[in-house]
Amino acid sequence: MLIVEMTPNLLGIKIAGDYDDLNELYDAIWALTIADSDFPEDKRLRGTADELAMSTRLLSLCYDIRHAYQGDRNVELKDNGLNEWTAEYLGIDTNLKSVVFSVEVLYPEAMYEALILNYLMAKRTNHMLESNAVDMRDEWPGESLLDEPMAIVRAYLAKLLAAVGKQATKGRFERIKKGMKNYQYAAAMYEQWVDVINNDFAGMTKRRRAEELSVVVRDITECYKHDQYLDMKADIDRAAEKHGCHRSEIQIPGLYEWDDIEW
Repeated sequence: MLIVEMTPNLLGIKIAGDYDDLNELYDAIWALTIADSDFPEDKRLRGTADELAMSTRLLSLCYDIRHAYQGDRNVELKDNGLNEWTAEYLGIDTNLKSVVFSVEVLYPEAMYEALILNYLMAKRTNHMLESNAVDMRDEWPGESLLDEPMAIVRAYLAKLLAAVGKQATKGRFERIKKGMKNYQYAAAMYEQWVDVINNDFAGMTKRRRAEELSVVVRDITECYKHDQYLDMKADIDRAAEKHGCHRSEIQIPGLYEWDDIEW
């Protein structure tokens, strides 16, 4: 069973499960990302340069999940619910422990990735609607609800929000849920802003992080209200034009060192 929970110091979330749990989540997220090639064998949707850049950011989560179930992150042994008496009664000679793999993700990063996932699921659903003569919104259950990658990702997002809800006050949690509905702006946002928020959040105390859980979501979804964001956006546009590259390829110095994190 996939487990999603906040880390002890509220710095991020921990995604945990057995090999199949994490491999299934990896495949589902990858299936929602925008294709970076024109190969017919690649069945993923095509999109704009901004959507492709957004998907590339999401692939970093896939990278960490894959390395987690390959044993390159955290590995624990946990009781699998089978006791010695039951094993003996059933004539089963097996280990009473299960291997659980896990990986941590910074909280602001996880919430931004959740917005991206919601954006990509909406795009995938719209593609399904446009590809069929019948409006599937009038059907039940509808093709989008039966889509396996989206079902798996929805379950992950539900667990993510439930984990956050256990740490946030009722009022803050309501604001978080309201903010997460603004996923339609995810592709337009300059992702370096999330790096800035990650950096600020990592420097807070545990108590301050608990108070900022809803503020983080607000700052991401309402980035256009921040002068700091607008100044950063202008600087990135100038740098991207100077170097002839997409804005997502510009990095802000000093924001990417995450050693010795106390999760």
